[in-house]
Amino acid sequence: MLIIVFKNYSIRAIRPRNSGGRPEKTDTRDERKGWACIPYIHGVTDRIARILEKHRVKTVFKPTRTIQQTLRSANDKRDPLSAPGVYRVLCSCGRAYIGTTKRSVNTRITEHKKVAD
Repeated sequence: MLIIVFKNYSIRAIRPRNSGGRPEKTDTRDERKGWACIPYIHGVTDRIARILEKHRVKTVFKPTRTIQQTLRSANDKRDPLSAPGVYRVLCSCGRAYIGTTKRSVNTRITEHKKVAD
């Protein structure tokens, strides 16, 4: 039992108020046996949920495709050479040049080839 004493209240004044608390709530519903997480399929999942409910199993539905999966597939895959980044060019002498660019890597490699020829 936790009692907080304020400046103007004594323990005798607080104790009677604290002892007659509210009764605990009791759950009168039947205890569930478990739960099942199944993908939602229109028309089918509802029937399965009703059958499981008779056996006291709570049903949780999940989407077959999430919003994130849908949005990711809509994006086009980008060619890595058309983006800025780090690149490596091999020279005819056997050495390599490593550089970075804010333009497309493909454009920068083409410029290196023009200078080398």
